[in-house]
Amino acid sequence: MSTISNNATMPLILEWNKKKCKATNLATSVVAIIVGFHLVSDCFFIIILSMIIISGCASMNYITFLLYFLSFKFAIVAVQVERIMVMLPILKKYLKSSQKILSFITALYAVFYPLITSANVMSNGAFTIMFIKLYDKFKQCLF
Repeated sequence: MSTISNNATMPLILEWNKKKCKATNLATSVVAIIVGFHLVSDCFFIIILSMIIISGCASMNYITFLLYFLSFKFAIVAVQVERIMVMLPILKKYLKSSQKILSFITALYAVFYPLITSANVMSNGAFTIMFIKLYDKFKQCLF
């Protein structure tokens, strides 16, 4: 369920974390788990982009949109630009988007997709280091 870029960079992230972290077994486990959560920054990007473009929407419609959006986000296969295609009917129905706006959102998503993917890949390594530091502090407090 993860993108090709996350799978391709996983060995590099593991190697880098082994150099930077003392707990290599924990780092390996964390990286293996978080590689599957690549949709998080993608989620934020589409939601923020929709808020910017459609700022005059009623709050109840926007909340309904967010609920459907977030549930669909984790129910679809991770293929480039497919995620936005699944979201277009939701954007149209609940945010009352026109065809021009939907085309604009799709085009912007396709243009920014490489940046979103690189942010996902970089955040995988950073999250692992932050998690291990937090885990070490938590472990010191308990023992």
